[in-house]
Amino acid sequence: MKFYIFSLLLLLCLNLSAQQVYLGIYVMPATQIELKQANLSYGIKIDSIVPDSPAATSGLKKNDIIYKINSILIRSEIDLQRFLTHCTPDSTIEIFISQNKEFKSIIVALADRNDLHKELYIYNYIQNPWLFIGMNVEPISQGLAHLLKLETGMLILDIRENSIASFQGLEAGDIIISINDMPTVNENSLTKAMNLGLQNQPMKFYLWRNSEKFTKLVSLSNRLTNDNNQNSDEIFIVGPDIYDVELYSYSKEKINILLNKPKSELEEDIERLENEIYKLRRKIGNRQ
Repeated sequence: MKFYIFSLLLLLCLNLSAQQVYLGIYVMPATQIELKQANLSYGIKIDSIVPDSPAATSGLKKNDIIYKINSILIRSEIDLQRFLTHCTPDSTIEIFISQNKEFKSIIVALADRNDLHKELYIYNYIQNPWLFIGMNVEPISQGLAHLLKLETGMLILDIRENSIASFQGLEAGDIIISINDMPTVNENSLTKAMNLGLQNQPMKFYLWRNSEKFTKLVSLSNRLTNDNNQNSDEIFIVGPDIYDVELYSYSKEKINILLNKPKSELEEDIERLENEIYKLRRKIGNRQ
């Protein structure tokens, strides 16, 4: 059974040998025409920016031309790579740009590259939460529902090895009757119940197994959180594999914003991020 592959974008640095900091841009050489229009003799152009990245939140934009960072002239992408090699995730840098033919300097607080994992984890969870935790499911048939004397439910076809689902005791063959008292009749209702369950963890899975009905509590934090350190405004989630040691927290405001986004927008965001991965892989391949 094939599972959805969750892409973890390792973006930019751009330093490929020691990717520790995250800026969130993809750059390309600026043409002579673009440099002339920007009243510059050198610089690199921002081709795209990752939403919610340090670059995006600071005000950098697509097509900006970077010509200096701090006191370092940026004539090529290599100059940017060399500069970022010496930065740490808590560095604050000043980027000098030409934006719409105006010269500006923008202060950017670099982040750890794992911040991008954090964004992708929550995007992927909200789109397909049951796949994220490691389950493949389908609605039970009317015949099976009648035989088991169930009104409805979602049958777990299989469980991904080393996933959150396997770690927390869910099994292939289990039937999910409800989550937090919300009936699960199809993929849409299962997704809705698990998304609402983000803010009410652990989630209460009401299950049928071996002719018995019972409740199992499922936490997206993989039980790695410490109750004494939890904040009521924070929601915890770990990566989709039990070997993911990084535990991320999200504000309830952040979760609500994402939950209210149309699915089409979430899909566009993920598609764009996957395109960034493809570009970065090509970039790495061309240098080997």
